[in-house]
Amino acid sequence: MIFEKALGPEHPDVATSFANLAVLYKAQSRAADALTAIRRSSAILAHRFGEGARSEGEGSLSEQRRFAYYFEINVALLAEASTREPKAAETLAAEAFDLAQYARASDTAAQVARMAARHAAGSDALAQRVRARQDLAARLAVQEANLLKEIDRPAGQADAGRPTPAGRRNCAQRKRRRAANSKRSTPHSTATSRATAN
Repeated sequence: MIFEKALGPEHPDVATSFANLAVLYKAQSRAADALTAIRRSSAILAHRFGEGARSEGEGSLSEQRRFAYYFEINVALLAEASTREPKAAETLAAEAFDLAQYARASDTAAQVARMAARHAAGSDALAQRVRARQDLAARLAVQEANLLKEIDRPAGQADAGRPTPAGRRNCAQRKRRRAANSKRSTPHSTATSRATAN
Protein backbone atom coordinates (compact mmCIF):
# COMPACT_ATOMS: atom_id res chain seq x y z
CA MET A 1 0.00 0.00 0.00
CA ILE A 2 1.12 3.53 -0.72
CA PHE A 3 0.23 4.81 2.75
CA GLU A 4 2.20 2.02 4.36
CA LYS A 5 5.33 2.92 2.38
CA ALA A 6 4.92 6.66 2.90
CA LEU A 7 3.90 6.72 6.57
CA GLY A 8 5.31 3.50 7.96
CA PRO A 9 3.58 0.23 8.85
CA GLU A 10 2.35 1.36 12.29
CA HIS A 11 0.70 4.66 11.36
CA PRO A 12 -3.04 5.02 12.20
CA ASP A 13 -3.78 6.23 8.65
CA VAL A 14 -2.49 2.88 7.41
CA ALA A 15 -4.93 1.18 9.80
CA THR A 16 -7.72 3.35 8.38
CA SER A 17 -6.77 2.33 4.83
CA PHE A 18 -6.89 -1.35 5.74
CA ALA A 19 -10.26 -0.89 7.48
CA ASN A 20 -11.66 0.87 4.41
CA LEU A 21 -10.32 -1.92 2.23
CA ALA A 22 -12.01 -4.47 4.49
CA VAL A 23 -15.36 -2.69 4.13
CA LEU A 24 -14.91 -2.64 0.35
CA TYR A 25 -14.08 -6.35 0.26
CA LYS A 26 -17.08 -7.16 2.44
CA ALA A 27 -19.34 -5.22 0.06
CA GLN A 28 -17.88 -7.26 -2.80
CA SER A 29 -18.61 -10.51 -0.89
CA ARG A 30 -14.89 -11.22 -0.51
CA ALA A 31 -15.10 -12.28 3.14
CA ALA A 32 -11.63 -13.84 3.43
CA ASP A 33 -9.94 -10.73 1.97
CA ALA A 34 -12.06 -8.49 4.22
CA LEU A 35 -10.99 -10.43 7.30
CA THR A 36 -7.32 -10.29 6.29
CA ALA A 37 -7.47 -6.52 5.75
CA ILE A 38 -9.33 -5.77 9.00
CA ARG A 39 -6.92 -7.99 10.93
CA ARG A 40 -4.04 -5.87 9.59
CA SER A 41 -5.88 -2.73 10.71
CA SER A 42 -6.59 -4.14 14.15
CA ALA A 43 -3.01 -5.34 14.59
CA ILE A 44 -1.69 -1.83 13.92
CA LEU A 45 -4.16 -0.27 16.34
CA ALA A 46 -3.73 -2.96 19.00
CA HIS A 47 0.01 -2.31 18.95
CA ARG A 48 -0.64 1.43 19.17
CA PHE A 49 -3.02 1.08 22.12
CA GLY A 50 -1.02 -1.65 23.83
CA GLU A 51 1.30 -1.10 26.75
CA GLY A 52 4.27 -0.41 24.50
CA ALA A 53 3.17 2.94 23.08
CA ARG A 54 1.75 5.60 25.37
CA SER A 55 3.43 8.84 24.35
CA GLU A 56 1.51 12.12 24.19
CA GLY A 57 -1.43 11.71 21.83
CA GLU A 58 -0.43 8.21 20.83
CA GLY A 59 -2.70 5.50 22.14
CA SER A 60 -4.76 7.92 24.21
CA LEU A 61 -8.29 6.99 25.23
CA SER A 62 -9.81 9.61 22.95
CA GLU A 63 -7.84 8.21 20.05
CA GLN A 64 -8.88 4.71 21.01
CA ARG A 65 -12.56 5.77 21.05
CA ARG A 66 -12.10 7.22 17.57
CA PHE A 67 -10.83 3.89 16.23
CA ALA A 68 -13.18 1.62 18.23
CA TYR A 69 -15.38 1.13 15.17
CA TYR A 70 -12.55 -0.68 13.36
CA PHE A 71 -12.33 -3.24 16.15
CA GLU A 72 -16.11 -3.63 16.00
CA ILE A 73 -15.90 -4.34 12.25
CA ASN A 74 -13.27 -6.96 12.98
CA VAL A 75 -15.47 -8.61 15.62
CA ALA A 76 -18.41 -8.70 13.18
CA LEU A 77 -16.27 -10.25 10.43
CA LEU A 78 -14.95 -12.83 12.90
CA ALA A 79 -18.52 -13.72 13.85
CA GLU A 80 -19.37 -14.24 10.19
CA ALA A 81 -16.23 -16.33 9.71
CA SER A 82 -17.16 -18.54 12.67
CA THR A 83 -20.45 -19.44 10.99
CA ARG A 84 -18.59 -20.38 7.80
CA GLU A 85 -15.86 -22.27 9.67
CA PRO A 86 -17.45 -24.02 12.68
CA LYS A 87 -14.23 -25.88 13.50
CA ALA A 88 -12.39 -22.59 14.03
CA ALA A 89 -15.25 -20.99 15.97
CA GLU A 90 -13.54 -21.26 19.36
CA THR A 91 -10.31 -19.67 18.14
CA LEU A 92 -12.23 -16.94 16.31
CA ALA A 93 -14.33 -16.26 19.42
CA ALA A 94 -11.19 -15.81 21.52
CA GLU A 95 -9.78 -13.40 18.94
CA ALA A 96 -13.08 -11.49 18.87
CA PHE A 97 -13.11 -11.25 22.67
CA ASP A 98 -9.61 -9.72 22.72
CA LEU A 99 -10.57 -7.18 20.07
CA ALA A 100 -13.79 -6.30 21.86
CA GLN A 101 -11.67 -5.25 24.84
CA TYR A 102 -9.99 -2.63 22.66
CA ALA A 103 -13.35 -1.45 21.33
CA ARG A 104 -14.69 -0.92 24.85
CA ALA A 105 -11.48 -0.23 26.77
CA SER A 106 -12.16 3.46 27.27
CA ASP A 107 -15.23 2.81 29.43
CA THR A 108 -13.54 -0.01 31.30
CA ALA A 109 -10.36 1.99 31.87
CA ALA A 110 -12.31 4.88 33.38
CA GLN A 111 -14.12 2.55 35.81
CA VAL A 112 -10.87 0.81 36.81
CA ALA A 113 -9.19 4.18 37.41
CA ARG A 114 -12.04 5.27 39.70
CA MET A 115 -11.88 2.00 41.61
CA ALA A 116 -8.09 2.28 41.94
CA ALA A 117 -8.41 5.81 43.35
CA ARG A 118 -10.83 4.58 46.01
CA HIS A 119 -8.61 1.61 46.86
CA ALA A 120 -5.46 3.75 47.01
CA ALA A 121 -7.16 6.06 49.49
CA GLY A 122 -6.39 3.50 52.19
CA SER A 123 -8.83 4.26 55.00
CA ASP A 124 -12.56 3.75 54.72
CA ALA A 125 -13.30 7.40 55.54
CA LEU A 126 -10.99 8.66 52.81
CA ALA A 127 -12.31 6.08 50.33
CA GLN A 128 -15.84 7.26 51.09
CA ARG A 129 -14.83 10.87 50.46
CA VAL A 130 -13.18 9.89 47.16
CA ARG A 131 -16.35 8.02 46.16
CA ALA A 132 -18.55 10.98 47.15
CA ARG A 133 -16.36 13.30 45.08
CA GLN A 134 -16.58 10.97 42.08
CA ASP A 135 -20.36 10.78 42.45
CA LEU A 136 -20.61 14.57 42.60
CA ALA A 137 -18.43 14.87 39.51
CA ALA A 138 -20.70 12.42 37.68
CA ARG A 139 -23.82 14.38 38.72
CA LEU A 140 -22.16 17.62 37.62
CA ALA A 141 -21.45 16.11 34.21
CA VAL A 142 -25.13 15.14 33.87
CA GLN A 143 -26.26 18.62 34.93
CA GLU A 144 -23.87 20.26 32.46
CA ALA A 145 -25.16 18.04 29.67
CA ASN A 146 -28.75 18.96 30.54
CA LEU A 147 -27.83 22.64 30.65
CA LEU A 148 -26.23 22.43 27.22
CA LYS A 149 -29.38 20.78 25.87
CA GLU A 150 -31.48 23.62 27.26
CA ILE A 151 -29.15 26.23 25.80
CA ASP A 152 -29.24 24.57 22.38
CA ARG A 153 -33.05 24.33 22.39
CA PRO A 154 -34.76 26.85 20.06
CA ALA A 155 -36.53 29.77 21.78
CA GLY A 156 -40.09 29.00 22.84
CA GLN A 157 -39.62 25.22 22.70
CA ALA A 158 -39.63 23.22 25.91
CA ASP A 159 -39.99 19.71 27.25
CA ALA A 160 -43.53 18.46 27.67
CA GLY A 161 -44.95 19.85 30.88
CA ARG A 162 -42.12 22.33 31.44
CA PRO A 163 -42.79 25.96 30.60
CA THR A 164 -40.20 28.01 28.76
CA PRO A 165 -38.65 31.02 30.52
CA ALA A 166 -40.89 33.26 28.38
CA GLY A 167 -43.92 31.21 29.42
CA ARG A 168 -42.98 31.57 33.09
CA ARG A 169 -42.62 35.35 32.66
CA ASN A 170 -46.04 35.59 31.00
CA CYS A 171 -47.61 33.53 33.79
CA ALA A 172 -46.01 35.74 36.45
CA GLN A 173 -47.21 38.88 34.64
CA ARG A 174 -50.77 37.53 34.52
CA LYS A 175 -50.67 36.76 38.25
CA ARG A 176 -49.43 40.26 39.04
CA ARG A 177 -52.21 41.81 36.90
CA ARG A 178 -54.87 39.69 38.62
CA ALA A 179 -53.49 40.63 42.03
CA ALA A 180 -53.45 44.33 41.08
CA ASN A 181 -56.99 44.11 39.70
CA SER A 182 -58.25 42.36 42.81
CA LYS A 183 -56.67 45.07 45.03
CA ARG A 184 -58.42 47.78 42.98
CA SER A 185 -61.77 46.06 43.15
CA THR A 186 -61.58 45.16 46.84
CA PRO A 187 -61.81 48.73 48.31
CA HIS A 188 -64.63 49.61 45.91
CA SER A 189 -66.63 46.54 46.72
CA THR A 190 -66.01 47.07 50.44
CA ALA A 191 -67.22 50.68 50.22
CA THR A 192 -70.24 49.59 48.19
CA SER A 193 -71.15 46.91 50.69
CA ARG A 194 -70.90 49.44 53.58
CA ALA A 195 -73.14 51.91 51.74
CA THR A 196 -75.79 49.30 51.09
CA ALA A 197 -75.60 48.08 54.68
CA ASN A 198 -76.49 51.55 56.03
